Parts: sequence; structure tokens; C-alpha cells
Amino acid sequence: MNIQEKINQIGQHLTGNLSSDREYLLLELMEAKKTKADLLILNAIYSFYYFCFAEREIDILQRIIIEDPYNANNLTIAIKSLIQTKNIDRAIYLARVGIDTIEEYFTKKEMYRPADGVEYRCFNNPIEEVLYALRNTKKVAMMKVDVNYSNLYAISGELNAETENYPQAIHDLEIALRWNPSNVDAIFSLAEVFRNKGDYEQYKDLNLSTLLYIYKKERLAKTYYHLGV
Repeated sequence: MNIQEKINQIGQHLTGNLSSDREYLLLELMEAKKTKADLLILNAIYSFYYFCFAEREIDILQRIIIEDPYNANNLTIAIKSLIQTKNIDRAIYLARVGIDTIEEYFTKKEMYRPADGVEYRCFNNPIEEVLYALRNTKKVAMMKVDVNYSNLYAISGELNAETENYPQAIHDLEIALRWNPSNVDAIFSLAEVFRNKGDYEQYKDLNLSTLLYIYKKERLAKTYYHLGV
């Protein structure tokens, strides 16, 4: 069964009742792991489950996040779906639980700790990686991480900015850029936070910094539009 067939099959079983859908997805998840299902299928089931999470079952959610090898990627997909369906409060909650759970796991396992001569990065594509490498003057080894933590922090920062929780928005967006300095969308979001706070110098400087990493004409137009506002 290919990924599209599996998604269609899951879609036919989902009812919209989060409780029953969650139970069904947990069974699908266990079966997929047992049969060593295709990674795309496994990721799809994780994403569906995150969409259907229950706040009262926080311990189960945290365990599944830790077990998910691509947790940040699948959480980001679910959070985007929650935003599209206007479930903003659930999206904010899932982003916070996801990030806190992942950070606690990193601390416990001593993963991605700052080390002399090593930096950990994740990029959306090879172009972003090349653009960063061309401008990186630090003489350190770069270790690429397969999971895109940058986008998870970025979407959390954007959600907090929309609810005017600016300290948390700045915190999350800065971490997003620590993981991926070429994440232009995160730079735009951080710039917008400073504009809303009335810090126009930071707003201007951040928009100017996007010129180092832009490779799409619509983003270049966005930068010049922001500089002209």
C-alpha cells in the first residue's frame, strides 16, 4: 500500500470524534511499527495523531513525541492543520507541549549540547545550506540534523506573536534561527514582532538581513515592501 492509499484509508475511518479517532490512530501506529511500515506512512499516522491529541492524556502524548523519530516535522504538520481549521488554542498548546517535551528529552540525553568547534543545523533544502555555508565565517564543523526543529520553533513563535505573547515569540523565533540561520520566514516573523513592539531599527535590520539568504523573487519583493513601509 502506498502513502496516498494509506492516507485515504485512514481518512475513511476518521469520524471527527477526537476520542475515537485517537484510539484508532494509536492502533494504526502500533501496527505500523510492528510491520515496519514505510516511513512516510508512519509519519502520516503520527501527524494525524498529533492533530487529535487530548490535553488530559498529556503523558501519552509526551511518550509518543519522544518515540517519534521525526517528531518536530510531524508536529509542525499537525500544528499547521490545526491553524487551518481555526483551532488556534489547540495549536498553541500542541506547539508548547511538543517543544517542552523535546527540550526535556535533549537535556536528559545530553543531545545537541554546545561544543567547541561544532554547530548543529537543520535546513529546508540544499540551497539554504549553501547560502549559510557561504556566509559562515566561523571555523567550526557543521553537523546536519535530519529533523527540522527550526520550523517547529518558528511556527510556535508565529502563534505567540499573533496572541501578542511577544517575549515567548522572540524566544522561539531566535531558537528557530539558531537551528537554521537561513530560515527567511522566521526572520520575517521576528522582524514583525519588533515592529509591533515599536522597535523599528530592529525591524529594519532584520529585514535587511534576509537579503543574505533570499533565493525566491516573492521573498525579495516582501523584503523591499517591508523596508518601504
